[in-house]
Amino acid sequence: MSLTRRNWLLALAVILLVAVPLAYRGWIAEGTEWGGADTQGAEAVEELAGDDFVPWFDSVYSPEDLEPFFFGLQALLGTLLVAGIVGWIMGRSRARHGIAGNTDMTIAGVLCVAGVVLAVALLFVETEFGELQATMMAVQGIGIGLLAFFIGYPLGRRSGETASV
Repeated sequence: MSLTRRNWLLALAVILLVAVPLAYRGWIAEGTEWGGADTQGAEAVEELAGDDFVPWFDSVYSPEDLEPFFFGLQALLGTLLVAGIVGWIMGRSRARHGIAGNTDMTIAGVLCVAGVVLAVALLFVETEFGELQATMMAVQGIGIGLLAFFIGYPLGRRSGETASV
């Protein structure tokens, strides 16, 4: 299979991964409510106990306030790990094959600059919708996490150079 054909098939798979859930929610499951286990648990307690329910203690913090930060932190840590590993693998591979081009670093630099600019731009956007705020924080984490490529790539080049010697 040629590289072009494989890339087109991968692009089609990505489009299907996005389109199928959206179509399912829009056409098949129209009118259904989407919620998590937290909401279902609270509804079950209210239904069973009614007005007689008295909580044992009050929460120290409101999870809704910290939820966007946790999404951002999760995205940042995941992207740091993935970008660092991808950079290390690419650097090691380029060093083993004796490829001395800077095109990888140039492309990564452009992506990182775009990611950091997007992360900084999203600092100035504030919304009252919790899910949207959490998504924006996750995008910020991804944009900043891409910088890990510049740590992994040189480390991979060094390990590839020592392995081929």
